[in-house]
Amino acid sequence: AAAAAAATATRDFQVDTRPPFPAPNDTYADYPQLARYVNQAYACAHGYTLLYMQLLERGCHHEFSGWRHPSYCKLPAIAAALSLGYERVVFVDSDAWFRPHAPSLPALERAF
Repeated sequence: AAAAAAATATRDFQVDTRPPFPAPNDTYADYPQLARYVNQAYACAHGYTLLYMQLLERGCHHEFSGWRHPSYCKLPAIAAALSLGYERVVFVDSDAWFRPHAPSLPALERAF
């Protein structure tokens, strides 16, 4: 049943080297953290799953090319999310957001 649910679901995700939440003693959140909060509200409003992947290194390792810049790491992240059985995976850059009351992703696809 879980696999069937995952096959029809949409997963939004963000990838960044910074943590998704402010530290306990921080007095403010930076823009990727604020974007994560807003994107979480959008995902909840539309029944999507939001996944925030934090890179623990300053890049990722490619089997043949060695260490790659963090911007390359979104490709393996998309592949990993698709391998979980999601029908649709949407990469959202860490400085971008959807307004919580924006149309659903299928509606946006049809509009553009």
